[in-house]
Amino acid sequence: MRKKIMVLFSLAFLLLVGVKGWAGVLPVLSVTGMVQQPLFVTLQDLENMQSLFVRYNEVANSEGHSEGDVYFRGVPLKNLLELACVQKDEDANFFKPIDLAIVVKNKKGSQTVLSWGEVLDHNPGDVVIALSTIHAKNPKVDTGAEGAKSPMGFPKLVIANDIFPDRSLNEVSQIEVLKVASGLIFKKTETLSSSEVTVTGAVKNTFTLKNLSDFPRIDVDVKQRGEGNGTPKLKKFSGVSVRKLIEKAGVASDPNTVFLVSDPDGYRSLISYGELFFNLLGERRLIIADTADNHPLEKSGKFAFVAPDGLSAGRWVKAVSKIEAITIKPHAKLYIMGMGCGDTSLLTMDTLFYLARADVFICPDEMKTRFARYIGEKPILFNHKDYMEWVFKKNHPELSQDELQKSLKAERDKVLTTVKDALAQGKNVAFLDYGDPTIFGTCWRWLKASLPDEDTKIVPGLSAFNASNALTGRDVSCKGTIVVIAPDGFKNNEALIKAIADKGETMAIFMGLREMPNLMPTLQKYYPEATPAAIAYNSGRKEKETLVRTTLGDLPKVVEKESEKSMGVIYIGGCLENDVKGYHFN
Repeated sequence: MRKKIMVLFSLAFLLLVGVKGWAGVLPVLSVTGMVQQPLFVTLQDLENMQSLFVRYNEVANSEGHSEGDVYFRGVPLKNLLELACVQKDEDANFFKPIDLAIVVKNKKGSQTVLSWGEVLDHNPGDVVIALSTIHAKNPKVDTGAEGAKSPMGFPKLVIANDIFPDRSLNEVSQIEVLKVASGLIFKKTETLSSSEVTVTGAVKNTFTLKNLSDFPRIDVDVKQRGEGNGTPKLKKFSGVSVRKLIEKAGVASDPNTVFLVSDPDGYRSLISYGELFFNLLGERRLIIADTADNHPLEKSGKFAFVAPDGLSAGRWVKAVSKIEAITIKPHAKLYIMGMGCGDTSLLTMDTLFYLARADVFICPDEMKTRFARYIGEKPILFNHKDYMEWVFKKNHPELSQDELQKSLKAERDKVLTTVKDALAQGKNVAFLDYGDPTIFGTCWRWLKASLPDEDTKIVPGLSAFNASNALTGRDVSCKGTIVVIAPDGFKNNEALIKAIADKGETMAIFMGLREMPNLMPTLQKYYPEATPAAIAYNSGRKEKETLVRTTLGDLPKVVEKESEKSMGVIYIGGCLENDVKGYHFN
């Protein structure tokens, strides 16, 4: 990794008189997406990181009046992303990160889209997550007010070189690095070449650029740096501002729009809308050049994308053939999420990613407490356990079965409306389930059935089945088959039980502890009393998990003796014996 240059400002004295930007319960800021190490940090975590000051003087209205200098102290976004280790998937056909987008979102659901280049290929002080602020009086302000009038909410996204504050965000809660979906198809060619540039995508007027004669020229002197430690070369490029091309194509004024600049082979670089239209140097900082040092660009295409003020030339694109406008507006979904079967250490990377994406949650109080670091202060819509039929029946014993069904449906319809309303507002909803939701999960099915498939996504989790298998210390698949079954699976299904017993295969029974009196007659009908058995209690909870080995004949005694009556997986079968010989995959 190249040496990081930290920008230090001579404003440290302001720290002594700074306005603290937070108090009370610390919210959570997440960094997820295409990163190796997702981050979930509190404001206190950010306070403990190296910070810097940036001076920000925003134009607050259409007349161009400034409300004064504002000094922000914060952590560079660049540092956070480097800490999270931005990295593409291993199977990506284009390995460089220069086409990635960085979506910053706040508690209210507003978002700002940045490009990899404007954050990672620039100085740390250009984009910061601010933690506090100092206002310096501007004597020219008619009102005599000190500092910016806009409300402050920390952590706050501050883009130091923007003219307008449109991209600033208060109360930042999520940072996601994502791949931008392109509608273009790229094919490798033997010789890289392009004689024209087509501006396409989310524009009003697609057009093809064959020369620059219709546009005002821009000449820029550039220190062309490679990605190594070589001496920079001073070169003079001449061309046209990318902004002028976008303006001709006609694009909506939307900070969620990005522009993918590519060559015929698929080498591509991303530009954000804000870089072009909000930045002080938007006209000059990003150009499509056709000459270098007064000579036409002929060796590798007629046009090149040049970013003069970047820290390296790694973001540049030779032989530019396409500029594609893309609007990033994620589709809000209901995430049905497996939260693992015990300790938070069993959460998957996928689960952490979607936890960060969620804006509101559906979960019991116990889960809200256990996963508080990931939920933070985000709202809880309701407790899904209250809408399980057996729980509802327990809470309303006075209702007949018919009345129970009608009342339950009515209550489910009410909370379903809150889910639909959240989705309509563009908010992602996370339904937190125990273990893996697809293995005897709780009551999410009625919710999923009430929504289109494209509005839901199941996120797998580590099931008690996985943790219990490990707790047995045996290869429970030694006969080639494991049957996972619940008490309802025994009803009218004796043929299955007989087949499992005859072949000596392993049976894992979920939710069977309270049902042992009903299960034993069938089990004893087909299994010998001495058949090995085991019960894995509280699997996945390191301080509580235990395994009790026994036999089928003694199972009822073990269940009766142990105080735990819910959290247990029952195993039956010869594979529970040590050194058993059977079917092996190696």
